Amino acid sequence: METVLAYKRVSTDTQVEKYGLPVQQKAIEDLCKRNDYYLEKTFTDEGISGFLKDEEDIPSKRTGFLSMVQYLKEDPSIKTVVVYDTSRLWRSTNAWTYVTKILKKLKVDIKSVNNPGFTLYPESSSEKFLTGIVALTNCYDRDVIVERLEGGRSYKATVAHSKPCGTLPYGYRYSYDKKSVEINPEESKAILRMFNLAAKGYNKIEITKIMKDEDYKNRNNKPFPQSSIYYILKNDFYISVLRYNDKMHGTHKPIVPMELWNKVNPNYIPVEG
Repeated sequence: METVLAYKRVSTDTQVEKYGLPVQQKAIEDLCKRNDYYLEKTFTDEGISGFLKDEEDIPSKRTGFLSMVQYLKEDPSIKTVVVYDTSRLWRSTNAWTYVTKILKKLKVDIKSVNNPGFTLYPESSSEKFLTGIVALTNCYDRDVIVERLEGGRSYKATVAHSKPCGTLPYGYRYSYDKKSVEINPEESKAILRMFNLAAKGYNKIEITKIMKDEDYKNRNNKPFPQSSIYYILKNDFYISVLRYNDKMHGTHKPIVPMELWNKVNPNYIPVEG
């Protein structure tokens, strides 16, 4: 009975992922039973995106993968890693190169549930062809998913006029279902205080001191630095403007009334339409 290790990975991009951890685990265990493998240990990377740019999609950032490599180094008798799909190991040419280089150096091969016949050591022309196709298919699938994600974000911004993703400016939060943006009542008090002080003629240094004296804190529970206050006072997200490639009206509610905004930003060019 051959001793093997298993590797699983699930992405943060769950809305387009189809390889949940339980699905991977069950399929891996079934494969091991069919092939009379002894599954000694399973390594997992959870919440690691597979949709990064090529230069960023490097498994050296995955703690589970690195732990597995270390385990293989300490026990050279293990020569096989079982995965549900080879895309769990790579989805870019850079990641493919990185993974294969390390595993070949350790003389370890990959056994994949979804890619039967795949090997890092192809001998026949058909095996070499399959290896190349699997590597290219993973990269292709990744590009398709990236396009879907970007398409969704673009739709949200240009059609739905809502913030497509990312961290919201101070004063806002995502709704419970994550489908819309809403005002954070406590944080919005600080935003309005800054704008009211600026409208009265206080400069950035004075506003910074007043906000600190009045014990207003940012999300890190620290006083607002001057740079943050400057950014907030110039951020038109607070008047329901959304920026995604261009400037447009957003669907989120404004924190700052337009009259107050114009007092602080008299030279602001409003959104047309």
